[in-house]
Amino acid sequence: MVVSDKAGGSLGRRRLNALGLTVALVACASAWSGQAANPTVSSRQATMKAIAGQMKQASGFATGQTAWDPVKVKALMTAVAANAKKSKDLFPAKSASDPDSSATPATWEHRADVLKRFDELAKLSLAAGGAKTQQDFRAQLTPLGGTCKGCHDTYRKKPA
Repeated sequence: MVVSDKAGGSLGRRRLNALGLTVALVACASAWSGQAANPTVSSRQATMKAIAGQMKQASGFATGQTAWDPVKVKALMTAVAANAKKSKDLFPAKSASDPDSSATPATWEHRADVLKRFDELAKLSLAAGGAKTQQDFRAQLTPLGGTCKGCHDTYRKKPA
């Protein structure tokens, strides 16, 4: 026996349709959010975005768009260093073939170099965080940005 609602539809079918719609909406929301399904890849992408945001803030201090504040700069660069260190654990071999990953296969072929670059990023970040003047900070930020660019040029997929 099928129980019907007042509109003449089967309650079981309506629940199934509602469930299907819910699953479809969740899948679309995940795709639209730009989040990878693999939690490691998702965490890696979030950490890289955090570093990018921190570097953008750092650029403001270096160019004078943001008033010079050595305490804020030190905190900011300490955060960059912490994210660089965290990043070393976000490139496990099991994430190499993830379709949502922006890392090229060379990332895993030359993993030791990638890890060394994260160490360099952390070291340069901490050194830049110790700058006493805006001019010193600007001078230290240039090689730091070069470290980011060098890694991305070598190990990040080019946008289609």
